[in-house]
This record gives sequence, C-alpha cells and structure tokens, in this order.
Amino acid sequence: MTDTLTVLPCAREIETALDKAAFGLSAPLQTLMQSLTSVLAEQGGLARDYSHAPLRLLLSALTHPYRLDRREGRFLELQAWCHNNRTVRTFALDRILEARLTEQKFTLQDWNPSDEGVVGGMRDSCWVEVEVLFSAEVAPFARARRWPFKATFEETGDGGVILRGRVQGMEGIVRELLSWRRQATVLGGPELRTRFVEEVRAMADLYPAP
Repeated sequence: MTDTLTVLPCAREIETALDKAAFGLSAPLQTLMQSLTSVLAEQGGLARDYSHAPLRLLLSALTHPYRLDRREGRFLELQAWCHNNRTVRTFALDRILEARLTEQKFTLQDWNPSDEGVVGGMRDSCWVEVEVLFSAEVAPFARARRWPFKATFEETGDGGVILRGRVQGMEGIVRELLSWRRQATVLGGPELRTRFVEEVRAMADLYPAP
C-alpha cells in the first residue's frame, strides 16, 4: 500500500486489513493493484490533526454511531445521535477529545442515511431552494461538478448557465458558492440570497475602501 495511509489514525491497522483483503486475489490482480497504487497520489492529506481523536474506541462502537465519513478526502466526520438535540448530527472527529465505555445500552434511532441534498457534509433539517448564475468562464465546470442534489441547468445565451435545485441545509451551500467567488451570482431562493448577501457584506466590511 502507499505511504499516504500514514496520515490516517490507525493507519497500520487499516493497511494490514487491506493487505489481507488483497492476499486472496490472483497474481495478475495483485500485480495490477500494485501498479495502480504506484501511480496514484494524494496531495495534502487530511486537513486537520486527528492524532488525538479517540478513533479506536469510536470504531469499535460503530454500530452505535451511524457512520464515519471522510468528506472531500480531507475531513473526518462522525454521523451520530445527539442526545441533546434528539437527532442525528455531524460531529468533527478532531473536536472529540474523549470517549469512554459505559454500561448504558443505546437504541438505534431512525435516520435517513442519504446524502441527497447535503452539500459539503453539513447536514441540517431545513431545505433550501437554490438558483445560481454561473458566468461563462466557469459554466463548463459548474455543469461538470457532481452536485449532491438534482441540479438542472438553463443556458443564458452569453455562455453562462443558471443552476437550480434544492439542498438540505444552508451553511453547506453558502460555503460552496463562496468558493466560486465572483463567478457565481445567487439569484434565489430568497432565504439563500439573503444569507449569501449577509456573508458577502460582512466580508466586505473587513476591507474598508482606502
């Protein structure tokens, strides 16, 4: 396996498990896997330090948390039941400082594991209408982007496109659209535009005109 696994907590255990899985493959398939891993590279690794996270204990209890995600290849996040909010929420793994076994038995609660409409891994209970104009400069990339919701596109006549859809949660789509900078103009829905304008104006206020 490649050395990029060393950026992950429990990297040796993961590598050993993968090596065992590959052991049963035929010689040609093993050779193919080795040749593929030699040309695949992961740039940058994880975006945060997860070395202190109680990953071993959490993994041993993964029948109780619902899922461990590696979002965007860089962030480790736990989908688990929040006893305070009485719902499944997303927890940043590097923010979990301690875990311990208790005698309490957890009863699995109903939840929807689908990521449909969830942008950037940021789950929320609210649904938000999205209507965004992408300039001609980035329109091909907006079309090629694998949006996590049912996106439709309308040509504008000058090379741009208008994306429409519906997402689950406000903050994830705001952060995504900010990454497109001035090439994306939020037209609606009204809640998204209001929140986006609020964020852009707050950022502009940090840079007063000379």
